[in-house]
Amino acid sequence: MVVFWRLGLPKLERTFRRVGLSHLEYGFLAVLAEQPESAMPAGELADLAGISSSRLSHRLKGLEAAGDIARRPDQHDRRGVVVVLTDQGREKVERVYRQHLADVRNLVFDHLSAAQTKALQEVMTAIAGPLTSHAFLSATDER
Repeated sequence: MVVFWRLGLPKLERTFRRVGLSHLEYGFLAVLAEQPESAMPAGELADLAGISSSRLSHRLKGLEAAGDIARRPDQHDRRGVVVVLTDQGREKVERVYRQHLADVRNLVFDHLSAAQTKALQEVMTAIAGPLTSHAFLSATDER
């Protein structure tokens, strides 16, 4: 995992950098693109990313200045903020998505058999399970 972290992730980052994003920022935009109304409370987005509200706020400032997201008051929590994906942000996600998918396939899945891919899914789910209760772990999507 350390080798992939040090050598593989920078290769994935290049795709995001071409549109002015980091991997983390692309992740925010991609998550928002999958949400109803392309919106999510900032606290939930921070929890999902495993970062503090302060760090999220710092990242959101840049995305908002670039026109990729907007922030609006949360109608259900007066202290909270809802993060909304803009049309421009959605276009960035769509522009990057196919290349990101190709990059991941090239770096990871092209080197694995179907059995190894299934084993990797099981191992990563077992590792991630205790770290989060987010619904994406319960997906049984066969990709």
